[in-house]
Amino acid sequence: MVPGGIKDGTEGVIGAGKAPLYRIERAQQLMQREGVDLLVVASSESYRYFTGEARERACLLIPQGGDATLLLPESEIHSYGGEIKALPYAALPQMLSQVNAFASRLGSKPRVAVIAEASTPLYMVEHLANALPGFEIKVARRIITALRMHKDAAEIRALRQAGKLAKEGMSHAIEQLRQGTTEAQLAAEVECYLRRQGAEAARVGVNSGERSTSPERTATGKKINKHEAVVISISVAWEGYFAEMSRVATLGSAGEELHRLHGVYLKMLDSALEMLKPKAKVMEAEKQATFLAYEHGYGELYPGGFIHGIGLGVQEAPYYEAYPEDALLELDANASLAVGHALLASPSTGGVRIEETVLLRDSRIEVLTRFPRDIAEV
Repeated sequence: MVPGGIKDGTEGVIGAGKAPLYRIERAQQLMQREGVDLLVVASSESYRYFTGEARERACLLIPQGGDATLLLPESEIHSYGGEIKALPYAALPQMLSQVNAFASRLGSKPRVAVIAEASTPLYMVEHLANALPGFEIKVARRIITALRMHKDAAEIRALRQAGKLAKEGMSHAIEQLRQGTTEAQLAAEVECYLRRQGAEAARVGVNSGERSTSPERTATGKKINKHEAVVISISVAWEGYFAEMSRVATLGSAGEELHRLHGVYLKMLDSALEMLKPKAKVMEAEKQATFLAYEHGYGELYPGGFIHGIGLGVQEAPYYEAYPEDALLELDANASLAVGHALLASPSTGGVRIEETVLLRDSRIEVLTRFPRDIAEV
């Protein structure tokens, strides 16, 4: 069961490219509880959640009762073969006019909720607001969080495959680590490798030496040198679902202080994994991670944000760093999380990140990116 006792609906999952209609039915139940008459899905992640399709310029309209409608560019309408009714539009103004017409048929002043995420351009949010003058409009984050935080059987299969790819990518990265190789060259090699293995998307960060203290997952023309910390961070998607993992490597032996910093991070990770379970709150594990960082003398440079949700979005609910209210969310069985997202750094030593993608089960945690956590001394 999902939060609130809504039926999971994982029986009879419809494959990729088909509309998982039970997800729309679940959304309509939540809309009724939230007092929403129309849900406008304007993000590519949630569009894919409801339809099984990857499209960038589509819009999905879900009324509280009745059938949903897709708005697709005229150039894409011929490629759509799903079960949801689809209408073509020539350009953005026509699409916005169709949204207005659909909303107007629901009454004099329907309550509209918009799903807008990282993939949604700001201009689209502004245009939607302008297209619905006089309508009561709000952001639908509570609805989409309740839906997407609980992963169904099809989503779990995709997450497991993404985790498998992440592990293969990390193994390949360590195998390719050579003195004189630049961060960008190593990142490009691993990204190409993951694409060849079937990844839908892949981004690799390689931060070495003085750059290993940066929380940004980037890769530059800096050459990788012996004995310095190399933080390798992989984000990879399979059928739209992401897994993230990070490890630390060195060319040659790692120094004593880097091993100490790494050991503190392992304590933070182990503590978080032990605390995360259904009904727990992310904030409890976040506080413990921060406490351990300070207890061992690394708290001043610790930014927080140790845990976030992951799935169709690289960062999704619970995402305490961006949405403080997520601290109060109770985790659900079948929630997927990235644990170990934050960097722990020492200016004189470098940085450490040991990140896992995990799935909460009823009585245990399933680590989807299981891979040796020791410093890889090449």
